[in-house]
Amino acid sequence: LGMMSYNRDQVIADGFSDMGADLFEQYLVANMEKLVESYPDRTSVFIDEGALHTFLLGSLTPTADGMTVADWIATLMEKTQD
Repeated sequence: LGMMSYNRDQVIADGFSDMGADLFEQYLVANMEKLVESYPDRTSVFIDEGALHTFLLGSLTPTADGMTVADWIATLMEKTQD
């Protein structure tokens, strides 16, 4: 399971949920940590700094934990081949 998001996604935080960026980030991080703890071998998370909504329509060069989106996707695909 690959989960990717900007930490302050404006579309979700304000458009869909009306919770605001601060609360969205808290929920996002907490829930992604729970997923990874529950399914460590099957979950990969990519959270970048920013308020944008989508990665794949733009540049694949943003990084999180030193890894680009493109490299994260390639690594995720390699894991699914195992």
